[in-house]
Amino acid sequence: MEVETILGFIALACFVLALFIVLVARIASARRNRAKRKEKAEELTRIYVNTAIQRLKVSGLERRTHRLDEDSSLSEKK
Repeated sequence: MEVETILGFIALACFVLALFIVLVARIASARRNRAKRKEKAEELTRIYVNTAIQRLKVSGLERRTHRLDEDSSLSEKK
């Protein structure tokens, strides 16, 4: 084999190795991004659920307060 052929194989091997490294890095980056998006989606879900729970608690308190106000106004009229 000639020197040029050997150098060509070495250059090809380096190119394939560099391409492999880039592809693996992109796949790993995509997985990390997917995990981050999933984590953020779960956090948003928790926030929405907590907000809904708080709204239910507040509405229940408002209803109880309204009933107490009605009861106290009826007591005052008697």
